Amino acid sequence: MYKNNQVKTMKYGKPHVEPRITVESKGLPRRHLFILKNYIRKSLRADPSNYIGNSLVVTCLGKTCIIHEGRNTYPATTLYSGRWIGLIINDYPYLSPVLYEEIYMEHGFRAAVIARDKGVRAFLYGNDLLPISVKKVYGPTKYPLAVIDGSDHRVIGVVRWDPRDRIYKNIYDLGLFLRALG
Repeated sequence: MYKNNQVKTMKYGKPHVEPRITVESKGLPRRHLFILKNYIRKSLRADPSNYIGNSLVVTCLGKTCIIHEGRNTYPATTLYSGRWIGLIINDYPYLSPVLYEEIYMEHGFRAAVIARDKGVRAFLYGNDLLPISVKKVYGPTKYPLAVIDGSDHRVIGVVRWDPRDRIYKNIYDLGLFLRALG
């Protein structure tokens, strides 16, 4: 018999077992909360207590985990409740575009790159951001950087500068949800 989180399908006429996407909710580990608060304090120069609380919930869909405020019990049709705080990718937490925009409205741009139109289009399809596609960089750059659309100044994702390859590596972009869930 197959495990509860697997489904039997036919692939090339032979039975094939694929894992189902499972939804799991739990509290945010303390080390992830510490990383987020430290990043907001040191890189964005803002008081983290103004933007995130101590009791956050993580909802995972397979390998993609969403950090949010709110309850961890909700109807099956709801992915998560409350305000979107960030994502956990490869066991490292990153802020959401929503939270970046809140902080930037009060404190101005820091730890960010402003992308040109062609760079924005390529980035939203999951590509890395080339230096030629960047209008301006706001330091510090050794931490994750928010990618800002140069036309409307909205945050569209997060990158890390890779000095070896001399590009801004795509950590995540808003197109991720369409590609992963679509």
